[in-house]
Amino acid sequence: MKAGISQRVTWKYLLLFSLPNIASELVIGLHWLVDGFFVSRFIEPVALSAVGVVIPVFVLGMTMGFMLAIGGNALFARKLGEGKVREAKENFTLLVLITLLFSIVIAVLGFIFREPLLYILGADETIHQMALDYLIPVLIFSPTISVGIVFMQSFLTEGKPHLATITSVVCGVSSIGLNFLFIYVLQMGLVGAAIATGIGNSIPCIIGVIYFSANRKGNLCFVVPKFDFTAITQSFANGLSDMIQSLADVVTRTIVNNVLIRIGGASALAAFGVITAGYDILIGIPVGYIYGVSAIASYNYGKGDTDNLKGFYKGSMKLVFIIAALCVGVGFLLIRPLLSIYGIYVDTEIYDLALSGFRLYIIGALLMAYNTFASVLFVSLNNGALPAALSFFRTFVFLVIAYLTLPLFFGLLGAWISMPIAELLAAGMSIYYIRKKRKEYGYA
Repeated sequence: MKAGISQRVTWKYLLLFSLPNIASELVIGLHWLVDGFFVSRFIEPVALSAVGVVIPVFVLGMTMGFMLAIGGNALFARKLGEGKVREAKENFTLLVLITLLFSIVIAVLGFIFREPLLYILGADETIHQMALDYLIPVLIFSPTISVGIVFMQSFLTEGKPHLATITSVVCGVSSIGLNFLFIYVLQMGLVGAAIATGIGNSIPCIIGVIYFSANRKGNLCFVVPKFDFTAITQSFANGLSDMIQSLADVVTRTIVNNVLIRIGGASALAAFGVITAGYDILIGIPVGYIYGVSAIASYNYGKGDTDNLKGFYKGSMKLVFIIAALCVGVGFLLIRPLLSIYGIYVDTEIYDLALSGFRLYIIGALLMAYNTFASVLFVSLNNGALPAALSFFRTFVFLVIAYLTLPLFFGLLGAWISMPIAELLAAGMSIYYIRKKRKEYGYA
């Protein structure tokens, strides 16, 4: 392995190693914010609700990418730490192909069942056509976007975090330029917005194909794959928590769409789009750190270096809490400028809903960062079952129950506080298992 991933672990080293991935997450968050800016400013604010309806389909199409980006790379990094370089390359190529095939199947099924799908997702007659306009291009581009997710995490395992950053910047700048072209210049509406998003988010796939095809001397590159059932099952097991998280995002966002449309109409759903845009930028900073350093844990676990594992755990716990706490503070200052950027002004319904909702929603960021760290820690240690259980309870149990019950008693207030309460309950489980497993894995 290159020195970039095999150095002695200190908190300063962790922070420096993670900075490119944090920058990548910020660029991704900002590019989604800019997408929302063009939709809200140059189409209409309520069009944000149509985008929100389609988001679960967007996430579902990338499910395999999320799962194998983390689960597969935990396996690749461990094998590289063990000196099994050829196996790592074969597994990498195989899992990229599996991601592509799975994503194509999901896209085809989504197109066939697009009408009942939009009904399930909560699109009423006022936003149905806008949602359909946005859906079709999203389905077309979802396979390349999903493969790109795997490549982005593989750049970190390869010891090239700066390449992930450059790719994210190119992705974000391209998306911004394409939004301007398709929405503002060509007046293509939500169809143009979706095409711009699809092309921009497919750039990691293009760069990844070029890099892993041409760089034959790297730790990871394309080779003739071998069908390795053990590698597949291990990668699936490692990434199961991320798949559960992705599926839970689909389920919970579908529930939220229907709840908000029912109790607050399209304005409430548009406000939620603004809330999540601001939240995603902020939470991307601690999450970018967590995923950015995960390969370090996997490598040192495969190498059997418990001293570095302890340094990883101790340094990461401090950094995750500090970064997340700062993000919560910034969040309270961010929401009013964000609403202005979106062209949503004081004394409008969307403004009032987004302002009150964001201040409650952002509180969950600190807990969400800790729960994400717990799951990624165990994935990095190649324990897929435990983070899968943590993710299942955090999302399908705590979060789904919260969204189904709290709005019944507290209306929109219940919708805004559901996520922080679910994350608080999940944090109790995370604390318990991190303490329980520290001797077994030697990270503390």
